[in-house]
Amino acid sequence: MAELDGTVVGFITLTSSGHIEWTYIHRNHQRRGIASRLYLHLEQQARQQELRRLTVDASRFARPFFEAKGFVVVRENQSVRQGEKLQNWRMEKRL
Repeated sequence: MAELDGTVVGFITLTSSGHIEWTYIHRNHQRRGIASRLYLHLEQQARQQELRRLTVDASRFARPFFEAKGFVVVRENQSVRQGEKLQNWRMEKRL
C-alpha cells in the first residue's frame, strides 16, 4: 500500500498462488512511479516466498504496464456482464 500524508494513493495484492488480484493507483497520483514501486516490492515478496510465477488478468489499460514488467499474454478472457462485453488478458511472468 502506498500512502501520502496518511491517504492511500495505491495498492497491489498478491494471492498465495502468485496471482495479482488488484492493482490500483488513485487517478490524481498516476504516472508518478507508484505502481512500479509497489510492483517491485510485490515481486521481491513473491521471490522470498519462492513462487515460480506471477499471473494477472490485465485490463487494456493495465496490459502495457505488465508487459513492461516482463509479463506475457497467455490468453484473452471475455465475459458479458449486464449486456456489456468485458475483455482482459491472462498474463504471466516466470520468476
